[in-house]
Amino acid sequence: VEPQNWHLLIESESGSLSAEVPLTLQRLDKPVEYLTIALEKQDKGGRLVVQWGRLALATEFQPAATTASGDGGDTWNELSSFHSLMSQTFHPLEEGNLTPIRTRAA
Repeated sequence: VEPQNWHLLIESESGSLSAEVPLTLQRLDKPVEYLTIALEKQDKGGRLVVQWGRLALATEFQPAATTASGDGGDTWNELSSFHSLMSQTFHPLEEGNLTPIRTRAA
């Protein structure tokens, strides 16, 4: 793999490759001290950005499905599921609690 060709590999629990997502590499002027993962809403899709040191990796995506909510807008169910999963590991990590991420590392 060439340094400029980055991919996010998503595996199933059994270890088989479910998806390979190309990432765009950017060099940052100012270094980021902590690994930062951001999900940004864009139109009906989103953008995933991972930053660390002087590198940023990003990809844009569309949700598999949206459902109409009671207020006439769209509810992005996948974003809620992703946030739930990330909050179980990432938020404790921010507070110095490594136990949740260590138990799920395998």
